[in-house]
Amino acid sequence: MSDSTDWGRDIQIICDILQSNSRVVFSTQEEVQVYFTNPDFIWANEFPFPRFGQGAFRLALEKIYQELVGKPLPYIQYGKPCAVQYRFMEDLLRKQAISQGYTDLEVIYAIGDNPAADIRGARNAGKPWIPILVKTGCFSTNDGDNDPNDPADYVFQDVNEAISTLVQKLSSS
Repeated sequence: MSDSTDWGRDIQIICDILQSNSRVVFSTQEEVQVYFTNPDFIWANEFPFPRFGQGAFRLALEKIYQELVGKPLPYIQYGKPCAVQYRFMEDLLRKQAISQGYTDLEVIYAIGDNPAADIRGARNAGKPWIPILVKTGCFSTNDGDNDPNDPADYVFQDVNEAISTLVQKLSSS
């Protein structure tokens, strides 16, 4: 599932296909799987208020599907904060580190602006992940010093400050 631009139409089509056992579109009896690639309820862009993300669409679809057929929507969720995303990236980073002559990764800094996705995901992934929150996008400077529900280990104004500070810290150690 990618971001929907017409929720009503897309929810209707998804419900039609799921209720039809695939016969509406396909000439098969195989069960249709629903995948979501991003659980973010909100995300940020140039608009002054957060925008609804795919997580909000999923919630709307779940509620409508439940009302329509009387059972929960079967789906598979990927994306942050799901651990599978962090394990996959950790594996790629380890392989890259080994190819460059390093033996292991002691730390992976996860920099993000969405506490519920970026920070929670890094926190749930555990070592070697260190969550870093930047005050841009979903988490703005009006939100305080850190998120009370999903606090980061470090908070910076923006990505540039985060990287500069971390490089300086690593260079001096």
